[in-house]
Amino acid sequence: MASPQYSKTKGREWETACVDYQLANGVPGAERRRLCGVNDKGDLAGIIGVDTECKHEKSYKLPGWIKELRAEMVNAGARIGAVWARQNGKPGVEHAFVITTPEVWMRLLAEAGYIAEMLAQPARIAQGGLTGIGGQSGTPGRSVSLSEDDALMADLPGMWEAADFTGGLDEVRPAASDAA
Repeated sequence: MASPQYSKTKGREWETACVDYQLANGVPGAERRRLCGVNDKGDLAGIIGVDTECKHEKSYKLPGWIKELRAEMVNAGARIGAVWARQNGKPGVEHAFVITTPEVWMRLLAEAGYIAEMLAQPARIAQGGLTGIGGQSGTPGRSVSLSEDDALMADLPGMWEAADFTGGLDEVRPAASDAA
């Protein structure tokens, strides 16, 4: 069994490698966070609203890691969070696993424009049916009326596909057919 000091050293080296990878890939403010005990906000800082927990362990303890991540996301006020876990036998950060929760995954898809934000809200199974957006409830197969805002959000994928990205992300314009 590895000594606690050895484990801390390996963990610190892994965090530093993750920071270096972020710095090399467009995150200029990436840095390691200080330990804060029960108020810990994750291992890496540098992207507002994102919590990253780094793991360099022999065994994968996913339930515990996700529980820790969720607590740290609350402490950090982060909407996005992930565990960056070293793959055994592969030392490079680029070979690691990045693990997140289904809620965060759906939020990432929505923020990238692949799905409508309203669909990214976690549905909760409640007694008597499903509870989803805005506390609306219903049983599977039953329609739920949408507000104007919900209808607009439902059309986001179509609006995303129609956008013209030829000038880069800084110059997103409506498609030519919309400009007339």
